[in-house]
Amino acid sequence: MWEDEIIEELHRIREEHAKAFNYDVREICEDWRKRQKQSGRQFVTLADETQANNPVAPDRSEMVGQFREDVSGG
Repeated sequence: MWEDEIIEELHRIREEHAKAFNYDVREICEDWRKRQKQSGRQFVTLADETQANNPVAPDRSEMVGQFREDVSGG
């Protein structure tokens, strides 16, 4: 199978980072958020802005509720 050195390096870095936080997803995400703030770069969160700027955008919680009803047959 073909191997990509860059992808392998990314996997290694991700594994080391996760291991440093005992594979705790919340701690890993908190560390990434902290790193984002410290970087000084501007980050964009499209989900919030899309919802805020589009008054006709559906409420996702309603969509999930409807999906659950459809799946359960209720």
